[in-house]
Amino acid sequence: MDVRSRRATTQQGYNDGLTQAITFVAGPVILGLVGFALDRWFGIRPVLMLAFASFGVVATFVTAYYEYRAKCARDEEGKPWTRRRV
Repeated sequence: MDVRSRRATTQQGYNDGLTQAITFVAGPVILGLVGFALDRWFGIRPVLMLAFASFGVVATFVTAYYEYRAKCARDEEGKPWTRRRV
């Protein structure tokens, strides 16, 4: 793989800083707003808002963790310390 295609692969999708920032903010905020709307509709305290927003935060961090692990695996592919001895 040449340098240009590796750089293009690395800079796509979730590896972009703006995409990560939007993901970290948008998921919990949107889920929190959905929970807030449901709380108002059911006439209960902000239980669903807190539950949905918490779920959004956890989901965001889990996604970031697995994306990080996948990026590290792609970056270390073919390196001498990752080769298996036969």
